Amino acid sequence: ARGEDPGRARREARESHTFGALLERYIEDYALEHHKDMGAEARRKRDVYMGALLTRRWEEITTGFLRSLQSRWKRDHGAIMSNRIVELVRAAWNWGIQQEVCGVPEVNRAAKLTPYPKRERERFLSADELGRLFEALDHEPPVWRDFVLLALLTGARKGNVAGMRWQ
Repeated sequence: ARGEDPGRARREARESHTFGALLERYIEDYALEHHKDMGAEARRKRDVYMGALLTRRWEEITTGFLRSLQSRWKRDHGAIMSNRIVELVRAAWNWGIQQEVCGVPEVNRAAKLTPYPKRERERFLSADELGRLFEALDHEPPVWRDFVLLALLTGARKGNVAGMRWQ
């Protein structure tokens, strides 16, 4: 009768040995400190794709279980997203091992998962599409027109073009 919830300590201890608890620590203690976008992306993947994994205790997470999740992620969200989710699981697990987070098994069961192959593709605009693009750019503000043309003509990525400076 000290005003404490007697089940809270048991619940916290039980939840601390889940992948979700590890992932939250990884995001807070590592991902956000190293790159805020990395942390935000990890949170998005956690919230959107990883529900079935978050509440699992370590002894429930086998390589077979992870393979079945990987297959489901591929079916529901595509091979590339499945690969990215597996990369996040591996990274968080490795971080937990390195940081000696309580309860994290020292063998990363996600390490045995094979990523799905990437399909390389090249896309070129047809003459008709190129004409429509240039026509549409004529109606845009000069800063956007110049940005798109510079990216198109140099083949640079949008982040690289945005980071360009006159010297």
